Amino acid sequence: MNKLMILMVPAASVALSLVTHIGTSTAGSIESEINGPWLTFAFRGVGQPPETCQPNRCRRDIGTVPADDPPWTFNAPQAGANIKVTDAPSPGDAFEVFDFGVSIGTTSFGQGTGRSCFGPDTCFENPNFSSGEFRLAGGPHSITIVPTASPFGGGAAWFRVDVPTARELKEMARDGLWDVSQKLFAASTGVKKPGKANNLIVNEAIPRIEESLGGFLPDDPNRLDSALGEDVFEYEEEAVESIMESVEKGKVANEEILADLRAVIGYLLDADDLLAQTAIDDATGDPLTDPEDLEDANDELAEAREEAEDCEVSSDDESECGDAIDRYSRSWSEVN
Repeated sequence: MNKLMILMVPAASVALSLVTHIGTSTAGSIESEINGPWLTFAFRGVGQPPETCQPNRCRRDIGTVPADDPPWTFNAPQAGANIKVTDAPSPGDAFEVFDFGVSIGTTSFGQGTGRSCFGPDTCFENPNFSSGEFRLAGGPHSITIVPTASPFGGGAAWFRVDVPTARELKEMARDGLWDVSQKLFAASTGVKKPGKANNLIVNEAIPRIEESLGGFLPDDPNRLDSALGEDVFEYEEEAVESIMESVEKGKVANEEILADLRAVIGYLLDADDLLAQTAIDDATGDPLTDPEDLEDANDELAEAREEAEDCEVSSDDESECGDAIDRYSRSWSEVN
């Protein structure tokens, strides 16, 4: 059974701050639990709102933490997020997922037979247990999960939210540019010089993004090699400059293509935000970090996010986009 339900809930794109440590979710916010761990919640029966797990009420599996009372809030990057939900540890329950009070779907119909499962990943893949995966758009979200079936009159379940890594975001930007390359020649209106625009996309912007992918640490998609990090941001800035130049020299006014280019730049900015924030989080727990450097890194990150909000794809102004990348680079460099 295909458990992934694609439902892009509209929301404004915002920069995302991520920390991926294991701890207890507080005040309804699950920002610090993005990309794991699984979060456990309790429920008392069909139609009843979920609640935090009280001590000794919910089973504590390795790699899980109890969620606070809902709604569970977080911001997703422009690329969006996935939320997984699974019944556990005994089969038979099912759930409906809400975002800001609007239903985004229900979990699968579990067979409701069999023994208890152990661990949320195992339960999610077990057809005896109701589960589902739902796609969310970029922006703010406020999640509540309500049981629609509860043969035991209550119980516990798990959910988690995952977003793309910095490396995946860059790959999405690269792939998005290949799509734009195809659209430039297929567009019937709004592109006067597709050849010139395409040359800058294919021969300048895409190679610069490819070069930026070489700066990651092995097997770590959210951290850069300290010797290559500054080059990564420079390659990105050059890629964005080429994108802007392609709009100008290709005389691109096609709204669909411009929207695609906005998405591409948005992916790059989200990747940079994640790289800078991860570096800051790492430095925060390091006793060797200079407090002044950490303060400067946070200041640069705040400035970068302001610049990113003003970034726009046009033929005559790329300064905010480039300035945002430059600020992200400075933020990252302060703690590396």
